[in-house]
Amino acid sequence: MFENLLPVPRRKTEMSIQNGTTSITQVLVIQPNKVTSNNYELSDRVNKLIKWATKCVAPKGHTDIGVFHYPERLRNLMEKVACWYEMRYTRNEINQMCYYGSSENINMDEILFHKKLSDGQTIWSQGFDKDTFLETLEHEEKYLLYEPAFPSRMMEGLSNRYQVSFRKVVDSKTGQENIVAEFPTLRNPDDLVALKNKVSDVINEYSDDSYLHHELLNCIMYRIIDHDPNRVGPRRAMLFAKEFGTDIRIPMQYGVDTSDPGLKEQIEFYLSLGGSEDVDCLINYCWRAKKNQPLEVEPLRKIMARVGAQRPSPASLESGKVKVLTNQSNPSLPKKV
Repeated sequence: MFENLLPVPRRKTEMSIQNGTTSITQVLVIQPNKVTSNNYELSDRVNKLIKWATKCVAPKGHTDIGVFHYPERLRNLMEKVACWYEMRYTRNEINQMCYYGSSENINMDEILFHKKLSDGQTIWSQGFDKDTFLETLEHEEKYLLYEPAFPSRMMEGLSNRYQVSFRKVVDSKTGQENIVAEFPTLRNPDDLVALKNKVSDVINEYSDDSYLHHELLNCIMYRIIDHDPNRVGPRRAMLFAKEFGTDIRIPMQYGVDTSDPGLKEQIEFYLSLGGSEDVDCLINYCWRAKKNQPLEVEPLRKIMARVGAQRPSPASLESGKVKVLTNQSNPSLPKKV
């Protein structure tokens, strides 16, 4: 078994008063379900996020009509980004990046990134570049794809007359990142309770937006896998994970095809992008005949030993085989300001 890809967020708020300062700490309690060999569908993870966001996020900024259309708009955004990534990295391009070669003698890098129009403008490098693509999206779509800025997103919901400061603190025992708000203690108990509730609300709203942002990117990655689950989808999803900061283990967990002659190269490609060897993988997810059909789960280390895969040496990485994303200084989406 391995952890659910979409943990359920639960939060508890703790308040303390010391030396005239009130501290409010929001502790995020992650309650992961377990994904088993017969409960693993990526489409279920997508549906779960859409259902949660429609219930917890959409009502805060939409009319009843907006809430009604929210699930469809969210799903359409996932498909739009997934399709863009498929066009950005074609099957042929993916096969060449993963050292597996190509069935056709075509240099996709030259076709996609060096072919010129008559006026000297590039075709694909401009039309399918990440920054260019993001600029084509509607305002609400950008809002969802950009990470909410901390702490300015929370300050927007508070009056300037309150001297509230926010910071993030990592719990030394759990490693969980918690949000702490501090402000001068108010003398009037009713005012103190009202401010505590307001601060808790803005923290919760920020946390919901942040959770939606990260899980939306994960769900886009799930769709990339399921659009082409037979080998190419997981490999393309690895590139997406590296570029957008999602969990790169997931494409490997769902990408083991025992009939794939390039499985060794795929594993080494995953490792070259920074993937961990300590993951459990579903065997032949792409060949299942029905949803949640029982599948074997096997540790990646065991698969590596069977196919002879090894973590690439620094020298091989420097050779440029995987330079497509490893040389980028800012692989994830910029924060929203």
